[in-house]
Amino acid sequence: MTTLLLSGLMMYLIGSLPGSLLLARWRGWADPRSAGSGNAGSTNILRMHGRGPAAAVFLLDAGKAALALAIGQQLQPESEIAPLCLDWLWLLAVVLGHVYPVFYAFRGGKGMAAFIGGVAWLQPQITALVFLLVLPVLILSRRSSMASLLALLLYFPLGLLAAPADQLDCQLWGAGITISVILFAHRANIRRLAAGKEPAL
Repeated sequence: MTTLLLSGLMMYLIGSLPGSLLLARWRGWADPRSAGSGNAGSTNILRMHGRGPAAAVFLLDAGKAALALAIGQQLQPESEIAPLCLDWLWLLAVVLGHVYPVFYAFRGGKGMAAFIGGVAWLQPQITALVFLLVLPVLILSRRSSMASLLALLLYFPLGLLAAPADQLDCQLWGAGITISVILFAHRANIRRLAAGKEPAL
């Protein structure tokens, strides 16, 4: 149990390093949380600094989640918990760290890039399928929040179909709780989308 708790704490700390804040500090930019949409995510970086920095932030955030899961799977703490449940516990910890980073006053991004990196590591085929389904929506609407929310809604049932039959409960609860955290982080976007006031890219 101690090993499990320590590994979860490590995943949270990895998640607590949002790519946009690290890149802003390295490049000497203003804190992205104090400009634009006020969010420490790749979309705000896109609006503030362009495609290159935004892509770098996305890769950093997605990459840290994949790296965290890779480390966790190597550690494999002795536990009666099913492997997929452990994977989702770790990914949830990374997403929570990204949204509520301890190093940055618990004000981070919205967790989508970290989620994508994690599920790409766990279920690459499903992640690729969801990307192909959502890409036209992103291109036509030019609203990353709409594409993100659609991706979450599509991934949930498809992820269940791809999960091992003996670990469906892990996929159900793990994905459900993690997606709920991300939806909560997007609550302002959801309100703006419903009101037709969400800005385009």
